[in-house]
Amino acid sequence: MNAVSRRKFFKSILVLLTVPFTWLAYLNSKQTSENAVSSKITILYDAIPMGISFHDKFIAVKDQTSIKFFSAKCSHLGCTIKNNIGDELICPCHGSRFDIIGNVLNGPAQKPLQQLNFKKNKSEITVYGL
Repeated sequence: MNAVSRRKFFKSILVLLTVPFTWLAYLNSKQTSENAVSSKITILYDAIPMGISFHDKFIAVKDQTSIKFFSAKCSHLGCTIKNNIGDELICPCHGSRFDIIGNVLNGPAQKPLQQLNFKKNKSEITVYGL
């Protein structure tokens, strides 16, 4: 009977434990990327009012010449932003404030709001990455 060294034994255990965790990480990353691609909403352009408007998963900022979309999730801990005072978007959980282009005005948030991609086709807009 051949004796297995302690080092070889632990190396084998490490390999056996690494394989399932690597596989789970791969499956999780694949699921996340698929969700990002498939998470979209299509709305009528005219249904978005001028100024700041809050929707289920996004915030729209529309003026005479442009429109921008941001995730409604605060970049601090993910609370849903549903309120503004003037041109400031306010997180209800911890009071972070953002300007109308998503930049942090007051913390505790450190990162700007996630700007969302969109496509406009005739009278409809599709917003991606919700």
